[in-house]
Amino acid sequence: MELSNQQLRDTIDMRNPHVRAMLLRAQQELVAPGLCSQLILDSISVGLAAEMVQQFGPESQPEFTSRRTFDQRYLAGLVAHIREQPGRVEIGQLAAERGISVRHYERLFRTATGESPAAFCRRHMLALAKDLLMDRSLLVKEIAYRCGFANTASFSVAFRQIEGCSPQQFRDRLLIH
Repeated sequence: MELSNQQLRDTIDMRNPHVRAMLLRAQQELVAPGLCSQLILDSISVGLAAEMVQQFGPESQPEFTSRRTFDQRYLAGLVAHIREQPGRVEIGQLAAERGISVRHYERLFRTATGESPAAFCRRHMLALAKDLLMDRSLLVKEIAYRCGFANTASFSVAFRQIEGCSPQQFRDRLLIH
C-alpha cells in the first residue's frame, strides 16, 4: 500500500488510541522480553498493519460513510434492488455482506433513513405497486406478486395501511383524475 503525499502529511499528527496502545505494548516487550515476545511483536505488527490499512487504505466498504451510517449511493442501490426483486430482500444477508450483525445493520439503517429496513422496503415495494397500478392491463394479483407479496390479501392489507384504500380503489381513483 502506497500513501499519497496528503496521506503522509496526515500521519504527522495522527492520534489513534489503538496504535498508541500497540506501540506501548511493543516497547514493553522490547525493553523486557518475555517467553512469547516474538509472538506478541508479530501480533502487534499485524495489528498495526490493519490499523494503517483501515486508516489510509482504499475504502473497503464504500457504502459506509462512517461506521455509523450508510451513504446515499448504497441506499440508491438498495432501492434499485428492491424495485428489481421486491420482497426478496434478506436483512441477514445484507448484514453478512457487510460483515456486521443484523442488529447493527438495522441501527445503521435507521440512522441513515429514519426507518427500519422492513419499513423502508415496504414503502418502496408499495411505491412500485402504485406505479404498476397505473397499468390497467395488469391484474391486482399480478402486481401483488411482482411486488413481492405472498398473496393478494397481504398486498391489499399493506396497501390499505399506507394509502387508506384498497389497490383497486386506488386504481379507480386514477381513472377519475
